[in-house]
Amino acid sequence: MVLRTFLLTLAAAALATVAPAQPVKRLPLDARATYTIAVAPHAPTTLVFPEAPTGIEGAQVSAEAGDEAAVLLAYREGSTHLTLRATRAEASAALNLLLGGEVYALDLVGGAEPDRVVRFYRPEARRTAGETLSALAALAKEQAGAAAARPGWTRHLEHTAPGTRVIHAGFAATIEEVFRFEPEGALVFRITLRSAGAAVRYDPDRVAVRCGAAIYPAGWCDGSGAIPAGGASEVWLAVIAPGAPELSWSVLIPPTT
Repeated sequence: MVLRTFLLTLAAAALATVAPAQPVKRLPLDARATYTIAVAPHAPTTLVFPEAPTGIEGAQVSAEAGDEAAVLLAYREGSTHLTLRATRAEASAALNLLLGGEVYALDLVGGAEPDRVVRFYRPEARRTAGETLSALAALAKEQAGAAAARPGWTRHLEHTAPGTRVIHAGFAATIEEVFRFEPEGALVFRITLRSAGAAVRYDPDRVAVRCGAAIYPAGWCDGSGAIPAGGASEVWLAVIAPGAPELSWSVLIPPTT
C-alpha cells in the first residue's frame, strides 16, 4: 500500500510538470475562405500543405529579422511547409498563398496561445450529388450561425435573406435565407414552416423550389416531415440549379394525407 501510494504521488508530480498541449489544427483548403492563424513571439507556428506553394505574398511579413515586420517567415522554395513567428504580442499581418492554381487568404493575429501546427488538406473530391449537397448545406449552416463555426476560418458565401412567404393549406413556408455556391451550381435554402393551427405532415422527399417557371426538386432535405400543431419547424434543403437567375424564389411543400 505504501509503495502504491508512492508511485501514484510520483505519477501526479510528473503530470503536473507536463505543459498543456498547444493547438494543432486540421483545416480544409477552400479558396472562398479566410483563415485566421494565431501567432506569438515565444513559439513558432508551422503551416503544412498538401503541395508546395508556388507563390507567397504578404503584408507585415518578412524573412529578415531586421525589417521590423510583425511576423517573421521561414520558407524554403519547394517545401510543403512554412514557419511563422510573431515579433510582438499584438502582431497583425496577412498572407496570400498560391497553391494549385488557387489563392488562399490567411490573417495572422498575435495571441497568448499560438497555433503550433496547422495542417491544410484537400476535401475528398469524389462525392455523390447528395453527399455534395449535404456538405454544402453544412457549410451554409455554419455561415448562418445554425451550427458551431469551425475555428480558424471564415467562409465567404453569396447570401440573401428574401423572407418570401408562401401560403399552403394549413401552414405557411417562409424562405429565410438562400446561399449560392457558384462553382457547384447549387443553392441552399433555410425555410421556416409554421402551422396555422393543426399539426401538418408533409413529404420531405418531394420538396422543391420554384424560380419563375422552373421547378428544382430538392437533391437533399433535412425536413422531419412534420409541423407541430400551432408551432414551427425549420427545414434546410439544397438544389442543383446552375445558372439560375436572381429572381424571386418560392417553395413547394407537398402535404401528405
